[in-house]
Amino acid sequence: MDDGGFLLGTRTINDPDHYCAGQVGFPVSLTDRLGHIIAAIAVNRPSSDTTCVGVTACWDTPTPTATGTSTPTPTPTPIEPYIVLNRACSPVGEPVDIRASGYNWAPDPNKHILLEWWGPGDHYKDRQTLESRASWTLIFGLEPQETIAGTHTVRALQVETGEEDIKYLEVPCPATPTPTITATPLRPDLYITDIVGPSSPIAAYQPVTFTVTIKNDGPGDAFSLFWVDLYDLPNGSDSPTAGQSDGDVAWTAVSSLGAEDTKTVVLYYSFIDSEEARDVYGYVDTRQNVDEINEANNASKRLDLTISAGTPPSSTLTTDPVCSAEGVTTTITVRGEGWPDTGIIQILYDGNPDPKVSFSSRPSWNEDITISGAETLPMVPYHTIQAIITGTSYMQTQGYYIPCSEMATIDGYTWIFIKGDIVPHGRTDVYCYDDDGNLIAQTTSDDDSYYNMKIPPGGGPYTVIGETYIDDVLYKDAKAGVPASVGDTTTVNLVLIPQY
Repeated sequence: MDDGGFLLGTRTINDPDHYCAGQVGFPVSLTDRLGHIIAAIAVNRPSSDTTCVGVTACWDTPTPTATGTSTPTPTPTPIEPYIVLNRACSPVGEPVDIRASGYNWAPDPNKHILLEWWGPGDHYKDRQTLESRASWTLIFGLEPQETIAGTHTVRALQVETGEEDIKYLEVPCPATPTPTITATPLRPDLYITDIVGPSSPIAAYQPVTFTVTIKNDGPGDAFSLFWVDLYDLPNGSDSPTAGQSDGDVAWTAVSSLGAEDTKTVVLYYSFIDSEEARDVYGYVDTRQNVDEINEANNASKRLDLTISAGTPPSSTLTTDPVCSAEGVTTTITVRGEGWPDTGIIQILYDGNPDPKVSFSSRPSWNEDITISGAETLPMVPYHTIQAIITGTSYMQTQGYYIPCSEMATIDGYTWIFIKGDIVPHGRTDVYCYDDDGNLIAQTTSDDDSYYNMKIPPGGGPYTVIGETYIDDVLYKDAKAGVPASVGDTTTVNLVLIPQY
């Protein structure tokens, strides 16, 4: 691809032993563009490498310059795995919790990160192991007798690859600052200066926009990508906290924010409840990707909004999960959108007239039903979950599969091409369409950038599309001709590039 992210060509190396030596050619014209990027992507796990072609440098990289004062010049966040401690020193003989946060580690459940704490004189303190994730945080609790004078060492090791990073804690803290340049960067402080939404009352089901203005009030740059989220909560709720999933309805990413800089982002949402008061908040750095001076000021002010009745879209019926194992009692969440607000809804399994649950119809609903182990021992893999309004012909049907091996699986990792690098990127929307343009399945990749979709049998090939927004710019990738066979898993890794 070129320096704007335009894909020029691809080639694949296959080897049964998974060690791919050799070379491939790219039949593309390089005479009309400069700044080409060659990216090597492992299709079955999150791993990549890039190189530049035809230019002296891929991107201009600023070189920090020492100033001769005690104010350090911040350097960009490294691409390789690293750790950050929440403090650089501690008093002697006092209890303290040390937070070690890791970034840029391989999100691979088959790999492990070993985190060790060594006191002065190679005195062993603690050792913890976790599955390898892109970012993580662990707490070391030191008792008064353990905060002894000297240099304490924190080491993070990727066991399978040998990649490591080491940071140090000094005990005690120096009496006066040392006027020398250190490697400790100045820290940012992100907060929301304003959030603006539509005026009440707001018609349900109509798309509305919220603008959120964020500022970095700290002395250091926020180099890491971070998230800005929108929360829709019942009236009277407490303000959201970092990582809260309840009420988290929309989000967007910001690639970086310099010290004292301000940025405005736009979030889109449609309310689904009618005649109800709601509390709406914005939240910056929801996933705590940035090590800030103050982590307690990231929630915005509250917007008190009233939702009025609106025109619902065509009614829908979905289930979670969409399949289950044989002979196992299973709880299924059945969701409806755009339903009438009158009548009684009954949910039936396999057409059995004895309903699993009955309730008053409303435009948006969410009900759990339980299928017994006996009901999951089928003669055929395809079953039905129906929602009907009694006394009418109003009905929606959703297929359900037992066992899950009767469905196909499409999975993979979502990546972004940003600032000259290809890096994992979670919270990406992934869609699967058939050749007629019908949406077959959709999901969102997790914080480790992994996604998984179950596909009904009998279709394909499919087109898999990934989309996300960073700095209000759409990043997208599409893979056509994707096969999906019952009982098999097709891995489709997506590399999203900016759509300028």
